[in-house]
Amino acid sequence: MGYAKITIRRNDFWNGQIGFYYKNSSHVTADEDKGRPAILTLERRNASYGTLTVFWKAKIQRGSDEVVSEQLDLTTQLERVTDDVHCAAGQHFCTFSVPLFDDAVPENETSFVVELTQVSPGAVVDPTHRFATVTLLRSDHPSGMVQFKAVSRCVYPHSTLRLPHFTT
Repeated sequence: MGYAKITIRRNDFWNGQIGFYYKNSSHVTADEDKGRPAILTLERRNASYGTLTVFWKAKIQRGSDEVVSEQLDLTTQLERVTDDVHCAAGQHFCTFSVPLFDDAVPENETSFVVELTQVSPGAVVDPTHRFATVTLLRSDHPSGMVQFKAVSRCVYPHSTLRLPHFTT
């Protein structure tokens, strides 16, 4: 009687399918003034046998109003516009952040997308959950700031301007 040795190789996508977790990453906000980065969660489905590396990039949606009106440059807003995330074996949810630069430049609310661009071998990016939209909230008083002098409640646009002091 003989025997046979059978080797079962890893099949397609043995490391699962990965995409943005739809319950909390379909639309995320980030707030520069409060130091709150965009927190995104990935969901790994179907299998999670090995360590997984997922590459992402932030980009402006090509038909958005921001591209035309403000020519938003993400490299001046985000600390990183590309990076990678590591998901450990057996880990079904992986969280990462997209940190912001805290500058003093007034900015209106604007949006960008984070795209999953590549994944390590044995896995595939879920095409239906490949993108997450991030909204950067208004920061640094884009409409200006008005201050009152404590005594008079009159608005002084320039410190050299002197208005008469009225007493009651």
